[in-house]
Amino acid sequence: MYSKPIFYIIFIFIFLGISTNAASGLSGSQTFSEQKVQNLISQAKKSGYGIDKIGDFARLKVLSESDISALMSKVSQQGSSGAQEVSSPAIRTSSSPAPVGLAESPNQATSSTSRIFGSSIFNNPNLPFSPDLNMPTPQGYILGPGDQINVQLWGKTELSLSLTITPEGYVTTASLGPIYVNGLTIEKATSVINSQLNRIYDGLISSINEKPIVFSLVTLGQIRSIQVTVVGEITAPGNHTLNSLSTIYTALYAAGGPSINGTYRDIQLIRNNELHTSLDIYDFIINGTRNEDVILEHNDVILIKPYSARVSLAGRTKRIGLFEINEDESLANSLEFASGYEQDADRTKLLVIWYAKAGTRLMTIKSNEIDNFKLQDGGFIRVSPFNNKYVNSVVIEGAVMNTEQYELTEKLPVKDLISEAGGLRGDAYEKTMLPYGVTEIFDQEVFSFNLAALMSGDTDDILFKPDDIVEIKSRFSTSEEPYVRVTGEVAKPTVYPYFSNITPNELILLAGGIRTNASTEIEIYRVNKQENNSYKSEIIKMDRLDNDGDSNLNLSRFDRVYVRQNSDYGLNRELRITGEVQTPGLFALTNDQERISEIIKRAQGLTEYAYPEGAILIRKSELSSGNVGFVTDQSAINGLRKKILENSGLRPNVKESLTKRVDLISEESYSGLNTSLVTESRRAPLRRSVAQSNSSLSLQLPDYEPVAIDLTEILKNPSGNADLFLRVGDLISIPSELETVRVSGEIVSNIILPYSEKKSFKGYIDESGGYMQSSLKGRSYVQYPNGERAGVKRFLIFQLYPKILPGSGSTIVIAKKRERAPLNLSNAVSPFGSLLTAALLVDRLTDENRDKIYY
Repeated sequence: MYSKPIFYIIFIFIFLGISTNAASGLSGSQTFSEQKVQNLISQAKKSGYGIDKIGDFARLKVLSESDISALMSKVSQQGSSGAQEVSSPAIRTSSSPAPVGLAESPNQATSSTSRIFGSSIFNNPNLPFSPDLNMPTPQGYILGPGDQINVQLWGKTELSLSLTITPEGYVTTASLGPIYVNGLTIEKATSVINSQLNRIYDGLISSINEKPIVFSLVTLGQIRSIQVTVVGEITAPGNHTLNSLSTIYTALYAAGGPSINGTYRDIQLIRNNELHTSLDIYDFIINGTRNEDVILEHNDVILIKPYSARVSLAGRTKRIGLFEINEDESLANSLEFASGYEQDADRTKLLVIWYAKAGTRLMTIKSNEIDNFKLQDGGFIRVSPFNNKYVNSVVIEGAVMNTEQYELTEKLPVKDLISEAGGLRGDAYEKTMLPYGVTEIFDQEVFSFNLAALMSGDTDDILFKPDDIVEIKSRFSTSEEPYVRVTGEVAKPTVYPYFSNITPNELILLAGGIRTNASTEIEIYRVNKQENNSYKSEIIKMDRLDNDGDSNLNLSRFDRVYVRQNSDYGLNRELRITGEVQTPGLFALTNDQERISEIIKRAQGLTEYAYPEGAILIRKSELSSGNVGFVTDQSAINGLRKKILENSGLRPNVKESLTKRVDLISEESYSGLNTSLVTESRRAPLRRSVAQSNSSLSLQLPDYEPVAIDLTEILKNPSGNADLFLRVGDLISIPSELETVRVSGEIVSNIILPYSEKKSFKGYIDESGGYMQSSLKGRSYVQYPNGERAGVKRFLIFQLYPKILPGSGSTIVIAKKRERAPLNLSNAVSPFGSLLTAALLVDRLTDENRDKIYY
């Protein structure tokens, strides 16, 4: 007997084990959609598993047996479509690559009907073999039921009859009885009909002493339909309805031609249960003759037997594919079927492969053996390309006029070879010549010779071997290509090739010339080689020449020329003032020490509506990727371009040159600040502040950023600490007094309220509807229009709220709390609830059993 607590513990452990197994089975169970099944089949195919091995492949994926059973059930439901997609990697399909060097094996070649020589003529819609119904009545045509006979009489008597042969084989007229013509040729039927008509129309048939006075013409009109049976190895065997002028080829075309195993060399026509004729399709394909293509009769049978032997031709023949051969035909006949060799074929030998009892055999057949070599069924013939390797050539490359292959004679001196190549170029390196070759064991070898000594005859000449390569080095290829570089205030700063005796000013001319803001002094950096093979750097400074004179200094290889900017040059050093000043607009900076108070003075001061406390300075960020410090008015550039294009007095080449120069200035410059940046600079800090309060976004540095200024203090104390120095591209905005306050962020109503001295920070919050549950009150702040910000502060248990300045157009921003994932109590409580329920059930059962046993 167990005590109650021990029983509870054992039951809980058992329950936990069952729950774990159930959870494990549930979590591991798979829902196999059709897409998942196809993906598994595709993976199995790539890994070499057939459709019957999907279960083994699934076990490698560590699937449970229940999942594997579900998977196999899905596979069987999909039917043969999945099975067709998975094939064993050991079985090559018709699209698989052939063995190396053989293009396609004989067994594989027979798997494709399209490769059978002659099959294409029965798939050609332009060659239906339909008989010409407008041709004259063919000689020997045999009449039958359904044919129409036209009879014409002229002379003493005129008559026109159209007679149709009845199913019984008769034609009838109003004056004569039935005339039996079934099975007669058109010539015999003409004689029979004329003899019957002569009974009525005298003079149709002449006597010995009299000439005919009535003449007749019997022709074939509408022709009958016949049924022909095509059997054997044919694409569409069965009965085919044709017209009575159809031939064997017509029936073969209607039946789709021989099937993959059908013969093309012995098509048999069976008539009245006897072999009437046989036809060889190759005669038509190769020679264009149709001698055995007879007209069919009703109930004829065409028999296509299986082919007796086929061989496969590949390689350098004009036709490739499967060719059927007869018993008495040789390898030469198969080449004839393939229309002979291509131009680059090796005609000295052929490679023949066939299957024998002992295994696959391979033979090389010489050209004089092909007439007598008998092929076997399944043979494979390959014609290889001829060896295009030159046996008497030598190649010369490098610093010669014509690099090419040349004929190698028994004695070819280097001088003659170079002469054949047009002679040496001026950059030829005469100290060394490198012949490359291959030894008898196919190792590569190279030697170096003194080219000058060989050309002068001071050393023995070289005996070349076939396929040798002779390289004449260029003196430029023996060392690094020299260059010079110019940077700084030139039109096209870049690297230029080194020229002998080039001066710094000539290099500057190559670079498009000096810019207007360039300094008069240039600097040259040079590295000199010392006597002990060490290197020493030096800096050379010199004045640039703007006239036609030149300096005596020549540049050396790898020199670098620096053209500095003139610090005193101040063209287009501008800033902009907008808003409440007397004369807003662009102002030029005369020096780097000009302050805000001075530029306000040059703008003739503030207007009476100005609100100096809201003034803001917008400045190009020092970390911006854009250009800083050189501003060009884009409207002026566009005006200059328009003037150039409209001036008809300029020559076309001058217009083109001026336009290119203006475009270059436009590409390298940027226009002045736009007033729309003022509004954006006021909004951007608010957006960034709210975004950074709501999430941990990465800090983004803007190209332009506001700088907080105290314009009231600046105007009271010019040149003081608050009076900042100005920079090129600055924008100063002085707003008018704005008697509104904006409330935004996590507030019930984002709204603009009128300013009131009686309202405090909380007063504006209350008037806009109050805080929301998502509001982060302690992070609220006021954004002033000059860029400054004042936040809510805490002192002990008190909160200190920022002031709302009069007429400032301030914005109150209420930040948002970060969202946190809610706690799912049901997930947390569920396991404990299940255990508690089980424990109570066990307790109830235990109490009942105890009552039964002990009481």
